Amino acid sequence: MDFEIQRLATSLDEMSPTGRATIFGLCARVLAPLVVEVERRYAGVWSFRDYAPALEVIETFALDAGPAGDHGELRASLAASVPNGHDLDGPWSTNVQAAIICADAGLAAASVDAQPESIWIEYALEPLTSSVQARDIALVRRLGYTAWLYRLPQDPAVAAALNFMQQCCRRILSGGPLTRREFTALVSEGNVLLPVRVD
Repeated sequence: MDFEIQRLATSLDEMSPTGRATIFGLCARVLAPLVVEVERRYAGVWSFRDYAPALEVIETFALDAGPAGDHGELRASLAASVPNGHDLDGPWSTNVQAAIICADAGLAAASVDAQPESIWIEYALEPLTSSVQARDIALVRRLGYTAWLYRLPQDPAVAAALNFMQQCCRRILSGGPLTRREFTALVSEGNVLLPVRVD
C-alpha cells in the first residue's frame, strides 16, 4: 500500500499548484458527507463551518483560474476545528480528520505562501482503508498487520479507489484544468473513496 500511495504522491509532485488544488479539492468534496455526518451525529458539539467555504476557495482557484491568495486565517480556523482522536468515537475522528486535511492541502495549494506535501494524498484514502481494516479485523489478526497491508491494494474496494485516483492524476497531468462539469462528474465517481460498510 505504501508503494501505491507513493505513486500518487509522485504524480502530485509533477503537477502545478492548480492541479494539486484540483486533486485535493476533489477528495475533500468527495469526503464532505463524512463531515456532515459527524455534525449530525454530534449535534451541537462539533461544527465545521469553515469546511464548505474552504472547498469554494479551492475550487475557484482550481477550476476558474482564480489567483492564489493568502488563506492563512482560513487554514488556521479549519485546523482548529479538527477533533483529537479521543474526542470522537471511531471511525468518525479518522473520517473528519482525513477530510479536513484534504481541504487544508487544497487551501495550501491555492495559497501564495504555501504548498501541500504530496504525501498528504494518503489521507484521501484513510477513511476507506480504515473501514476495510475494521471489516478485515479477523484477517489482520491472523496474518498480521504488515501482511494484510501488503495485500490491501488487491482488495476490490481499495483497488477501485486507487484506480480512480490514478485516473484523476493522469487526467490532470495530460489534459490541464478540469471544467466544472468534469469536476462534478468526478465527485460522483469518487464515491469509491468513501468507507465500506462494516457489520
